[in-house]
Amino acid sequence: MIEKRLPSGYFTIALPTKQTDYLRLAYVTALTIKLTQPIGFNSISIATNHVRNAQNLKLAWVFDNIIEYEGPKGMNCRSRAYELTPYEETVFIDGDFLFLNDISHWWPHMQKHDLWCATRPMTFRNTTMEDKYYRKVFVDNNLPDFYSGWLYFKQSRETTKFFDVLRALTDYPETWKDQLIDYRFESIPTDEACALAAKMLDMVEDMSDPKLPFPRFTHMKPKSQGLQLSDDWTEQIPFYYDKEFNVKLGPFTQQDILHYTKKDLISDALINLLEDKVWNKYKDIL
Repeated sequence: MIEKRLPSGYFTIALPTKQTDYLRLAYVTALTIKLTQPIGFNSISIATNHVRNAQNLKLAWVFDNIIEYEGPKGMNCRSRAYELTPYEETVFIDGDFLFLNDISHWWPHMQKHDLWCATRPMTFRNTTMEDKYYRKVFVDNNLPDFYSGWLYFKQSRETTKFFDVLRALTDYPETWKDQLIDYRFESIPTDEACALAAKMLDMVEDMSDPKLPFPRFTHMKPKSQGLQLSDDWTEQIPFYYDKEFNVKLGPFTQQDILHYTKKDLISDALINLLEDKVWNKYKDIL
């Protein structure tokens, strides 16, 4: 239980597996937040079952809190974000994000709500993602088109109710199997669980607005780009960045947030660049 929470910040959970070092990815996300966001909007904390490894990272101070986590893994861990967060107001994010420019102006709008979820994924060509290849369950069950990789919430009674339902959905399959048709999963994925919880509680309009141009991120799900891409999108779309950390996918400059999804995209060279830039930004105030 968190005794005293900080005002606001970003939060993610990183549980490394044999296939993917999610702690490494979360570290890169934290570096990009520290690099691109202004003071007051650049706090990020992490929950992990590898606390010592997190503390040994070169710039471990980019995490404002490193919280030990030993709860459920997989999709279920995200339903614990409400109890784990060290903030009064939290944006829970996926760990494979690159923050590319200042988005602090999103916060005042989100703060008008108890919860707010992203509904505007973008393609790498900076167009709104329209393809529903990965969203069949949403279409068949009339679920809101939620992308829980960005979920704002504050400590409140409404948020408590939402996360109580979310936790029940992720922990107990019987709570959702009679709610959905034509599903093909044994454990409910996070996006579907978030959307179903909002629908069950009649909170959809309170926590989203598809017409609002933010929060948004470029979502690199290959079959949603409007092109015939293989599962490894980097085989056809080059990933570029320069010394100032301006990022391009092919000829298209990326803005706001890149949800790159391809876990091995992050190279040692990119980490070294980000560490140098973050250190140079903060060395005089540390």
